[in-house]
Amino acid sequence: MNPSIFKIDDFPSIYINPPNDRYIKIIAAPQINGYENATVVVADIPPGGGTGLHSHPESDEIIYPMACGECTLGDEKLKMETGTIIIVPKGTEHEFRNNSEVGDLRIVCLFVPPLKSTGWLHDYAIAIRHNITNRKTIGKRARREAVHGDDLD
Repeated sequence: MNPSIFKIDDFPSIYINPPNDRYIKIIAAPQINGYENATVVVADIPPGGGTGLHSHPESDEIIYPMACGECTLGDEKLKMETGTIIIVPKGTEHEFRNNSEVGDLRIVCLFVPPLKSTGWLHDYAIAIRHNITNRKTIGKRARREAVHGDDLD
């Protein structure tokens, strides 16, 4: 991949349903555009929404919040705001929440090494190929492709 400048709003997003509702855009990843060194994700979390408590067993996650919110790192709850960087070591349970009543919380997430192509990332790659943004449809297509090897075109 050559040096590039990307405009976040040019990327398609998929909607992840509640209770962990958010919109996700993958800016760079081996599965999307061949960038082999990391996965770069932008998530827009609506007021009251969050990522749900989760961990990444094989990747560190570096977060840059572009608004105020709250994060849980292990047993600790912390305030996050623009101008801070959060580093989450691989395997650490964490969650990001938008506790405001107005406006989305946008977070830029860098995963090193890149995320493996499973779950929502696999679904997103299929969505990009088929120009689909409905998460329910994406999941069905991913399951069909995994079972039948269909190209779905």
